[in-house]
Amino acid sequence: MCARVKEELLKEFNLHTIVRLPNGVFAPYTNIPTNILFFDRSGPTREIWYYEQPLPESRKNYTKTAPIQFDEFADCIVWWNKREANDRAWKISAAELLEYNDDGSLRAVNLDRKNPSAKQDITHLPPGQLAADILEKEQRIVEVMGNIQKRRCRCRGVVSIRRRVLLWARCVSRAGKTWKSIRLSAINAASFRRFRISQADGVGRSIRSRSRKLRRLRRLTRVPGI
Repeated sequence: MCARVKEELLKEFNLHTIVRLPNGVFAPYTNIPTNILFFDRSGPTREIWYYEQPLPESRKNYTKTAPIQFDEFADCIVWWNKREANDRAWKISAAELLEYNDDGSLRAVNLDRKNPSAKQDITHLPPGQLAADILEKEQRIVEVMGNIQKRRCRCRGVVSIRRRVLLWARCVSRAGKTWKSIRLSAINAASFRRFRISQADGVGRSIRSRSRKLRRLRRLTRVPGI
């Protein structure tokens, strides 16, 4: 059904221009590529001009808050009045767009034609060149992964050094606490020892004092001739 509509468009109308817009023009609603079709009733289509509207260099994509602007079509308007093939514009015959089966029935109508001046698609490269490009990219990936691995090893070394410093700090802290407790224990032991010595000295002085008192009392109570 879609192919028949396109066939009628080409045979009954003059589809003279197709402007291909950049991807994301209608984001975030859809990311489907959009084409603007220009046609009139001047006759059947003989050839179609394609113009590829580029994305500005300062933009990566369009958004809802930063949509495409009319000023961006300035180059397209200049080209419109004086059409020439260039890196953005190319011309295709309508007969190249219509594809028929052997029995004459319509098979397909492909209006989505890519810019022939754009970068060559990788699927159209020769097998040897395709394999060489893949190998080159694989080598680049291996090189990048090696650099990442080296950075990870460096980060691990830094982390291990930090862990050692933290462990050493903890040991020093624990050692300081242990030394402090030892000093307190030694002070307490020395205080207790002094207390015991002073207590023993007090007991000894009291005993000696009692002995002196008993000897004095005996001298006073001694009876002569006994």
